[in-house]
Amino acid sequence: MKTKPAIFVGSSSEALKLARAVADELGSYFDVQVWDDRLFELGEDTLKGLLRAVQAFDFAVLVISDDDTLTSTRNPSKAVPSTFGRLWAQFFPPTHQFASPRDNVIFELGMFTGAMGRRRAFAVVAPSKRGTPKMPSDLFGNTMVYLKQETVMNLDATILRSELAPLVDSIRIRFETEAEFELLPSTGSAVSYFHNFVIPVCSDLAQRTSVTVDGKPIDISHDNLRFRIAIPGSLRDANRPFAAKLFGRLPVIPFTIQTSHRDFPFWVSSSLEGRNLVFWDYPTILRASDEAVSYVTRSAFLSNPVIRARFEAKELNNFEHSLRLLLTTVPEAAGFRDNIEIIPANTL
Repeated sequence: MKTKPAIFVGSSSEALKLARAVADELGSYFDVQVWDDRLFELGEDTLKGLLRAVQAFDFAVLVISDDDTLTSTRNPSKAVPSTFGRLWAQFFPPTHQFASPRDNVIFELGMFTGAMGRRRAFAVVAPSKRGTPKMPSDLFGNTMVYLKQETVMNLDATILRSELAPLVDSIRIRFETEAEFELLPSTGSAVSYFHNFVIPVCSDLAQRTSVTVDGKPIDISHDNLRFRIAIPGSLRDANRPFAAKLFGRLPVIPFTIQTSHRDFPFWVSSSLEGRNLVFWDYPTILRASDEAVSYVTRSAFLSNPVIRARFEAKELNNFEHSLRLLLTTVPEAAGFRDNIEIIPANTL
């Protein structure tokens, strides 16, 4: 199972309808939440809710719409003024009016960009009859999607999907191939689990020609073994009692690999699946993430149940994503990476 990145969609109140349309299109591929969907609690200021969102989401998409009028002394023309024109402007500076986005939306775009990085915060610019909203020059060169005026007016789902396609591709590619190992408890847990369990166990199995299951030798010399890692559906389930309950429902039996350093207990299917012998494990190391999230969300600032759920999902997703990255990048995994399957435990 491939995890979906969590996307925050922000906008002004006036552009909420467009923001929801953008969210609907992105929701076909990602886990998307619009800013007005229970992210802000009654009686608190908006900044607190936004600061929580920065920590709970993987990407941010801000809809930049024409909501205000900006009066500026900057000349939009690229023409070089005459000497007389420059002298005249020193004493009587001209003013020009621009279609402008709401200032708090620009603030939010800057906040998400600063926290997530410029490759994880995107602007969807929506022109109006007055033209394209004026954007801060510091954002030039950053990833922005410019919608057509007709798209903004009509909100045709097919056309909107086409114009958002580059954004969808960028998010997907950056999440799958450029995702950083975030400073989350699950990152350290994934690294520890991979190097201290997956590599020694799977390396040992890859070197064997047979194993004994329930007193019977089974040939595994023809690359006919699979190692399935069942990811907990909830951090609260990342414990040994739940693992025993889960595998107690399956046709599996305990299995142990003994080494000079330690024993590695896990499970093995009691019969072949086709021609393959299937081994199983359930990473209870994620219990550390459960304790970390519980500790962090004890504070009134982060006690919002929606944010708690986001933190939990982010930990689970990051753990799985880190494992997949380690599988593809660590040289020691080359001999067995194709034999490993990562699946959601709640599908068993």
